[in-house]
Amino acid sequence: RSFIFLRRIGRVSWWANWRMTWGKAAFRPAWGAIMAHVSDYAPQRRAQTMSWMLLGEDAGAIVGPIVAGLLWTTWGLPVMLGARVVLAIGTELYTVYLTRSLERQTPSTAIVDSNH
Repeated sequence: RSFIFLRRIGRVSWWANWRMTWGKAAFRPAWGAIMAHVSDYAPQRRAQTMSWMLLGEDAGAIVGPIVAGLLWTTWGLPVMLGARVVLAIGTELYTVYLTRSLERQTPSTAIVDSNH
């Protein structure tokens, strides 16, 4: 979505972004399934694992717009959208790394460190 805004800011771009954001609710069931799957790696700490994931989600929902606003007002829209693109790429790379490391473990043999 950020590339749409970098390319051209206008009514069409705004509408496209609004339509993409409107579909976020469709991913809620998938997020719940992912949380349940990840919490299976440490059944004795399932509630703690899920609460950490929800805490991260809520913290991102609070801090994200604040940081985006600071970036936008300080350096402008292209820098804010560029930061968003960099974060998205970093998130995808971390997801691939984490998925591959979890595939090597089975839910019964996974070791979850409570300090992370």
